[in-house]
Amino acid sequence: MSGILNMLIRKIFCLLFIIVLQSCYQKEINKGKENPFSISLGSFKTYEKAFQFKSRLDTVVRANLRLEYVSKKNYKLLYGKFHNSLSAGEKAYELYCDTLINDYDITRNGIKVLDEFINVPFIGNFLGKPSLYTYNIKNKNTELLWSQKDGKVISLNLSEAADHAFFSTAASAGQFGGLPFIKNVNLFLLHRIEDNIDQIDELGDGYQFYTYWNAPDSFYVNISFSDSNNPRIIYQRIQSYDLQGKRKSSSERSFDIIKQGFPVAPSRKPQLTSPNLNCQLRIVHNNDQSIFYLKNFLDKSEILISSINEKIKDIRWSSDGNYFFIVSEFKVRISKRIYESRNHIFIIDAANKKVKKILEGNRFENLLVRGKLVFFDELFNGTKRIVIYDYVNRKHFDYIELPGGCGLNTLNGN
Repeated sequence: MSGILNMLIRKIFCLLFIIVLQSCYQKEINKGKENPFSISLGSFKTYEKAFQFKSRLDTVVRANLRLEYVSKKNYKLLYGKFHNSLSAGEKAYELYCDTLINDYDITRNGIKVLDEFINVPFIGNFLGKPSLYTYNIKNKNTELLWSQKDGKVISLNLSEAADHAFFSTAASAGQFGGLPFIKNVNLFLLHRIEDNIDQIDELGDGYQFYTYWNAPDSFYVNISFSDSNNPRIIYQRIQSYDLQGKRKSSSERSFDIIKQGFPVAPSRKPQLTSPNLNCQLRIVHNNDQSIFYLKNFLDKSEILISSINEKIKDIRWSSDGNYFFIVSEFKVRISKRIYESRNHIFIIDAANKKVKKILEGNRFENLLVRGKLVFFDELFNGTKRIVIYDYVNRKHFDYIELPGGCGLNTLNGN
């Protein structure tokens, strides 16, 4: 009887141990999902050396610093807990610019990973072929990321969290008989943290091809091609993918180009509400004039910000919601009958409700906001380049210029 009782007790103890172990394991998984990224300020062989280094840091940094034992003779000083590499990198770069820290890495579960804030991907020519590059904000250097012998990179679309990037390639593209054409289109997915590239689809040939994000987790591609029996009929295939590159949906629609014209790419919808949901932009159109009102939900106010007689091309916000950017297009008379398109970027301080700066140039497009910096494409002396502007301090930070041009999303329009 006692033997049976002892065996029963052992089974109950083992069951309880497994339940506790699974509970701890699940907590660690959830903890990793919630806060997997940190800012590493260095590794140290002893606790004393780590403590001495910590004591020399500013109190602002020490308040969010923790010391972790990784292994024998390996202690790490880690700052903060972040949901992704982008937000960790933004905070790290802010501390670095304020000279509160001298150097840092972004880590995930103690392992160094790509800093997705300071590393910005773009398209540039390599040996005459559009390829993938990356620009480092911290050291202002560019580096070749990916190139293919038999394919040109024609588009690049970075996810909202900057952890994935879809890019497409084509064997050739141009115009024939007044119509565009594109040959042998392929779609790839760059997993930035894993530093891994997967080819996820072969899209074939077509007349027109464009890509866009419809939501933070939904990426779309549109490719147009003709009916083999009736050349006036154009089919447009629309396919969507999730963040892992798996196809979510596919549909087709047809156009009679004689009656309906050639299908055009959709315009980007301006972002009117700030990311922090504190402000909203209201636009009133009066003939050719656009009047901008900024509504503040916190103090329940609405104020006139600006009015322009120009076409609105895009509106973007900084991630903290304190600034927004209006891209507009206007015409400049070159001669009696010739006009040239020009662009403005209005940089507006939403917190203080005023226009801080107006930039003017040619073919401004593809805005990308990184902390206190805004990236955008510009056509300069006939070649496409990327401008990086410090909108808080109102000064140019850097230019990305490569032989043959470069752009954030595409090299079209050179």
